[in-house]
Amino acid sequence: MQIRPTPKPYQPLSTNSETVLSSPSPVKSSIVNPSFLPDARAIRVPAVSTRVVNPSLNLHLDSIKATVPADWGNVSVADRKAAAQQLQTLARDLQSQKLPGVEIWGKLTEVAIDNYSGKQLSPQRQADFAMQDLVVNVIGKDAFKHLEDYKNLLWVRTPDPLVKTFQDDWAAMGLPPKDNNWEAAGWAGNGLDTHFGEDFRPEINDKTNNQIFHTLFYQFMGYVTQSPVTIRGGSIVHELRDDGTSSEDHNAAYVGMTTGMALRDLRDSGSPDLKNWDSITMAAYGKKGGPEVRAGQANTRAQEMNQLISNKLNNQGLIWKSENLVIDSARWLQGAGQKIRSWF
Repeated sequence: MQIRPTPKPYQPLSTNSETVLSSPSPVKSSIVNPSFLPDARAIRVPAVSTRVVNPSLNLHLDSIKATVPADWGNVSVADRKAAAQQLQTLARDLQSQKLPGVEIWGKLTEVAIDNYSGKQLSPQRQADFAMQDLVVNVIGKDAFKHLEDYKNLLWVRTPDPLVKTFQDDWAAMGLPPKDNNWEAAGWAGNGLDTHFGEDFRPEINDKTNNQIFHTLFYQFMGYVTQSPVTIRGGSIVHELRDDGTSSEDHNAAYVGMTTGMALRDLRDSGSPDLKNWDSITMAAYGKKGGPEVRAGQANTRAQEMNQLISNKLNNQGLIWKSENLVIDSARWLQGAGQKIRSWF
């Protein structure tokens, strides 16, 4: 990714996780007439009438109106699917070029935003579409499963409105796919980072090739649910229950959640500064703030994000430290158990 030398316009970054969602003004949907083959009998107009009646037409139009949300503007399902396929191709190209993981993430974010520029969309919906496409591209089915799991938790009585918005948008695209073919839906696959986390912040680098997947999941959950306690609890359960237990992964949950909630605050502010989301992303996750911060060429928004994440990682509270101690102890016991079993 090329470094942009010119800083972008500055608006203060809000990190208030309690922001109340303000729904954007709906944009009237622009529906493209479908192509169809009318019944041959419909063209034989009786002499007493000048109207051609094709009952199937109204039914077909009604189904389109029912499946495409009104605030999609002039964006069609075909547009959404084309954007997903483009992002999939880009992700695989960047992987084959062996671009470091954080830079891949920044480039994917940039293109995901650009795909909807110039459309008749509110900035909020453009932000949502970009986030949705990134999630399908990098995470795939796990994001859908765990979002539904979150919604069904006993203590989640009133989910954030964006949960339903995301699920409705994806349903309009036919997601999750009925045939479970996530590759056809735009998923790029695991292991995008051929550098094994080398350019991630050391505190969140678990030295695997899949940390984009792991951290983006928590960014997505922070953006959509704004439920930090539940997200942290989910991360602890994941680290203790699943293979690959590490405090770096748990730190990544904190960083991803914080970044997602900050992006949500920008989204809800009415001035989401979308053109800077790629820089903000790299500043959040990149080693020493990512390539733009390291080069001294980052915009003010990215500098603020770097400072926010650095302060969080350098000043972990007692609860966070205790969680990491439990996770690291479990990892040690897991390793010791494997070593003992190898003796027999």
